[in-house]
Amino acid sequence: MKNAYLDSNFFIYVTLYSGVVCREKSKEYLRKASDGEFKVYTSMLMWDEVVYVVKRVAGVEDSIKVGKILLKMPFLKFLDVDYAVCEGAQKLVERYKFSREMRFMLLLL
Repeated sequence: MKNAYLDSNFFIYVTLYSGVVCREKSKEYLRKASDGEFKVYTSMLMWDEVVYVVKRVAGVEDSIKVGKILLKMPFLKFLDVDYAVCEGAQKLVERYKFSREMRFMLLLL
């Protein structure tokens, strides 16, 4: 089974934007994950960023709803991100110029 690390953009696109290609792709990816086609990982940093962005764009009530939904997604596994993980991600950036998503996927999976 394949593994994937999802950053906040997947959830922000699904929550806030309509008529955007990224939203439809993100929704499809989440559907496949919920159907068990692959394992999905993220971190509490993602939860914090999504709740913050939704609050700024759509308001407090929507951010509360979205935060609860994220925490209840049975297929979404939250990984611990500590100093060592961030330090390793920084080293990967310096060496390979990876995107944020790639750094954490390589370090956590």
